[in-house]
Amino acid sequence: MGGHGGYISLDARGLTAAAGRYDMTSQQLNKYRKKVAADSTGAPLAAIVAKLEKAGYGIGGEALKRVPAGWPQDHPRARLLKHKILYIYKNFGLQPWLGTPAARKQIVKVWSDAESLNDWLKRNAS
Repeated sequence: MGGHGGYISLDARGLTAAAGRYDMTSQQLNKYRKKVAADSTGAPLAAIVAKLEKAGYGIGGEALKRVPAGWPQDHPRARLLKHKILYIYKNFGLQPWLGTPAARKQIVKVWSDAESLNDWLKRNAS
């Protein structure tokens, strides 16, 4: 329970690679939100997410419509507080390299790029 790591999907639409946290217990989610809300731990997570987005990754994961009770709706990391799970992903679509070793390289790059996110989640939401 509460696994984090890598994910791949290959279907008729192409290849998607992802990494992060796909499941959190109530206890892990409470810990995650407290760490997101605190400047000392939340600001580094926001920086990690911003860097990954700038590199072309999407940010996914089930999220609430509003910031959960106990935190101000205008919290500087409101978007991250809403998340119940958090992962990054890259959809490559259908590429000519899908049947070659280049596909493995792309997947490994996604997982490598996500190491800082996985490390943060391991330290702050486990």
